[in-house]
Amino acid sequence: MKRTRKPFALLLALLLALGLAAPAMAASAAQAVNWGAFRIIEEPQSQTIPNGESFTLSVEVNIPDGVEVEYQWYWTEPRTVFNMSGYKFTSPIPNATAPEVQLKPGDAEYPVISYTYNPGERFGEYYCQISAYEKDGSGAVVARRDLESETVRVDVLRSAGEKVYGVTLEPFAIAFMQTVLLNVWTFLMALPFSPIIFLYYLAGAFVIGFRGLS
Repeated sequence: MKRTRKPFALLLALLLALGLAAPAMAASAAQAVNWGAFRIIEEPQSQTIPNGESFTLSVEVNIPDGVEVEYQWYWTEPRTVFNMSGYKFTSPIPNATAPEVQLKPGDAEYPVISYTYNPGERFGEYYCQISAYEKDGSGAVVARRDLESETVRVDVLRSAGEKVYGVTLEPFAIAFMQTVLLNVWTFLMALPFSPIIFLYYLAGAFVIGFRGLS
């Protein structure tokens, strides 16, 4: 019977192909992104600063090999007389695209006065979003991961002698809610006295509402 060498030729070609592909496969494995290493190792810190002074926020991230990283800082406007709904307006800080951001008086994102919770209280809340991109040889993004830092608060101390007038609509809301709750609690027995009760609680609520007056 005549033997054929075709199986041996195919086997030899397969071994040769594997030999040539092994370095490329090893290089590809070596370039795989270790996404588990992508994490925040130092969070931004809350702080209290004197009125009129700048402050700096920073975040430190462990960046794995083979990725490009982008930073974007955000600020959350506290509830104010112009925002009575309690909804937090969050917006990106322009040009705050580095691990560190500095804000100074006059910047739109500098801590603002909240007239609602505590009249005269000036503060802002901030956080950073970090995005990492893995790209192929052509520059196309093949994978993306995002991290978000803790939200920190920056409080501004009031200057000596600074007067803040806490005029808000909150006393009316407090008085109304207290009157309604009292009426429910007494099973409507106090309903005929609601106007008197409302005025009583309104007076007390105004004391709270104007406690920022100095």
